[in-house]
Amino acid sequence: MLICEKCNQVHDSGKFCGVCGGPLVESSQTPDQTQFQQEAAATSNASTAQTTNETMSQIQNGLKDYGNYFLELLKNPTASLNTNEQHFTSGMVTLFLYALTFSLSIYFLVSSLFNEYMGGFMTDTSVPFFSVNARIVFFVLLLLACAAVGIIVMLKVAQSTMNITSIFAQFGSLAAPFTAVNVLAILTGLAGSAKLTLILLGFSYSILLFVIPSLLVYDKTSTINRNGQNIYFSIGAVLITSILVYFIGDAFITEFIDNLERMVYGY
Repeated sequence: MLICEKCNQVHDSGKFCGVCGGPLVESSQTPDQTQFQQEAAATSNASTAQTTNETMSQIQNGLKDYGNYFLELLKNPTASLNTNEQHFTSGMVTLFLYALTFSLSIYFLVSSLFNEYMGGFMTDTSVPFFSVNARIVFFVLLLLACAAVGIIVMLKVAQSTMNITSIFAQFGSLAAPFTAVNVLAILTGLAGSAKLTLILLGFSYSILLFVIPSLLVYDKTSTINRNGQNIYFSIGAVLITSILVYFIGDAFITEFIDNLERMVYGY
């Protein structure tokens, strides 16, 4: 009796399996043992296929739910203030997408301008994609973390009971409209429009890092005491964010420009 090494199909003769094409070998097993192995293999394959289908279904449902969540926030950003820890993952994904779209818009703009002004002289040189984008994404995430620190500190000072996961959920949700602005900046960057790209990025950057934290802090502290020092709490969040951004930004931008010159020019 011959049996396939790959799928355990039984054959009377031949060298290769007629089902999967695997090599056939002599087997000393009884027909009952062979049938048991075939049934076990079939069960295992069916279980694997079912698990794969369930995973794909979960991914599709997750993407659909996130898409609905994102569109709802684009229509009405105020709904972000009602999100909670259940939206933590969606909020974090939105913050990452904000950083990624911000990075891509800068990359495509720099790449377009580089090709326009230097393409005739340096035909074999291009702006490296992964190394540049990885640095920018990391930098933007650091800036967003600075804003989150400002929010958390001032809410704690105001004795808010709001937990950190809910803070990130709401802050991330409020980033949705500005992520859409960054997508527009990607298109203008691809078109090589430096002025429009920088205007869009400057708008999304300044509002998300300095205006949104103050609005979020004011909204939450007002629920604690409407006649309290809510304005000062909001200003405090902006001051903390500004100080952190200044020190981190100054160190990073200088290093980034030096690294970009080394990557492009090779020195």
